[in-house]
Amino acid sequence: MKHSSVWSLLLLWSLTVSKVSSEISVKTTQDGIKMTCKNNEHHFQGFDKNPLEVLYKDDQSGEYICEDADHSPHSKIFVKFRTCDNCIEFDVGSIAFMVAGEVIAMLAIGVGVHLVASHTGSAPAQTTSSERKRNVPNDRISGASNEPYQPLRFRKDAQKDEYDVINRR
Repeated sequence: MKHSSVWSLLLLWSLTVSKVSSEISVKTTQDGIKMTCKNNEHHFQGFDKNPLEVLYKDDQSGEYICEDADHSPHSKIFVKFRTCDNCIEFDVGSIAFMVAGEVIAMLAIGVGVHLVASHTGSAPAQTTSSERKRNVPNDRISGASNEPYQPLRFRKDAQKDEYDVINRR
């Protein structure tokens, strides 16, 4: 417990202690930022340029150091770019329209469910299966029975799951 409180105090102390350098000026451009070492004899470490234009990309984030001609560091600046390609910026108007749209959609769904659930079956169904006519022709004239299918008979010498052959008419 003691170590965690010491680490948190050190972290808090390191976050609150900051030094503003007047040696480096930063100006925003259309594609990124433009950093300039105030003293014209200085340049940025690894670039040998003054001023240095840094494009607005995540991989351009990092520490940039102004150094003398003899490569001794003079002042530092840490640049962090956070590009957000898939982000959406919300303002009060867009949030209000989203909430209103949600409320309207819920009301429409609720009314639809209520209308479907409370619908009484006042209109009769088209036809029921008992009202349908059979498609088998009436063979009363020929003397055949009115059954649509010929009944199956068991053979005497066969097992119970075997049936007799249907006689042809």
